[in-house]
Amino acid sequence: MKLVLDNIKFRGKETLIFYSGVIIVAILSGASSHYLLSALSLVTTIREANPFLIGALPIIGLVTAYVFKHFNRGAERGNNVIIESTQSEINVPLRMGIFTFVFTILSHLFGASVGREGSSVQIGGVLANQVGRKMKLPTNKKALLVHAGISAGFSGIFGTPLAGTMFGMEVPYILRLNQAAFLPCLIAAYVSNATALLLGTTHQLQQMGTIPTLTFKFIAVLVIASFLFGLTALWFIRVIVSLKLLYNRLWKRYWLKAILSSVTVVVLILALHGESYEGLSLWLIQDAFNQTLDVQVSLLKFVLTTFSLSAGLQGGEVTPLFEIGATLGNAIAGLTSESTSFFAAIGMITVFGCATNSPVSTIFLGIELFGLDGIPYYAIAIILGNLVMGRNSLYPSQKVVRRRFFISRGDIGKKLSDL
Repeated sequence: MKLVLDNIKFRGKETLIFYSGVIIVAILSGASSHYLLSALSLVTTIREANPFLIGALPIIGLVTAYVFKHFNRGAERGNNVIIESTQSEINVPLRMGIFTFVFTILSHLFGASVGREGSSVQIGGVLANQVGRKMKLPTNKKALLVHAGISAGFSGIFGTPLAGTMFGMEVPYILRLNQAAFLPCLIAAYVSNATALLLGTTHQLQQMGTIPTLTFKFIAVLVIASFLFGLTALWFIRVIVSLKLLYNRLWKRYWLKAILSSVTVVVLILALHGESYEGLSLWLIQDAFNQTLDVQVSLLKFVLTTFSLSAGLQGGEVTPLFEIGATLGNAIAGLTSESTSFFAAIGMITVFGCATNSPVSTIFLGIELFGLDGIPYYAIAIILGNLVMGRNSLYPSQKVVRRRFFISRGDIGKKLSDL
């Protein structure tokens, strides 16, 4: 009897320590998300008032490359490092989160067309790894804490705790939710979001509008658009990979590659008159829901973001993917005389979901942003869009646990990068 009571006491203490860690990570992630958003708002104001700052972007590219090569080696793989830390025991140093935070702000200040999610999720994952080590958690508990850190980072930056919960459970794997991580991810997502809101964070909200009448034409447009959203996500990933390979072949020295690839971004922005596409360029989402846009708007954001990320400039991919998807959906609707706000909403979440291989998170993101009525359309779009992704992902460290289109039984248990 004493042995049983001692065992219960030990497990209770272990559980208390673990969930204390979850709350600590969530509060720190929510605070870092708030201050990251505040800093990005400040530097955006400074950049817009001083457009000449774009000329210094190659210097920032060089400094970023130097710091990451000499003091933060391996961190250029970004969220893939965090994903791998949910799958096996690896060391994720605190400086990875600090450098990501600082250089994301600098990239925005000097005009890179990048996002913010990558930085926030990385910071959440880094904090979880550090807290897990300090608390001396066993490997399985530390992995669950990293899942929670991912959820906290996503929720704090976007204000979507349900989607953040699912993202933390889903993103390390292909077609699997880590059910053991549900409660830690749920707590972390809500605490992180609450922390950010208490500190003063606000989020833009858009209205999907009335769902169009179900007609053959509407269904046909939805199906075609869904495949186009998937193809856009696929091309986004492949262009970044191809540009990185090209740069590695053209310029062997890392410092030369950093300077010239950043110069390429500056030349593109100036030549294409893309100054308004620098940084987060959140006006794209607003316009996608409030007026009809040409497809060139989506294409220009696509080009400037892929070149910025390929140059190694820090930030994230998800906000640009939201914007590319929303503006593309708007353009498709405009060409077919369908509801621009509805297809902007579907495109916004589907391009993100396809690129990250996170269909469940996509559906919950749609629910939180646009309501319950669109669930069948969120599901249709992400399922059809995901069919074209094959073995591609923004996060090649994702592990295959189930078969799907283009993924065979023999691929199970492998990372996408191994395929």
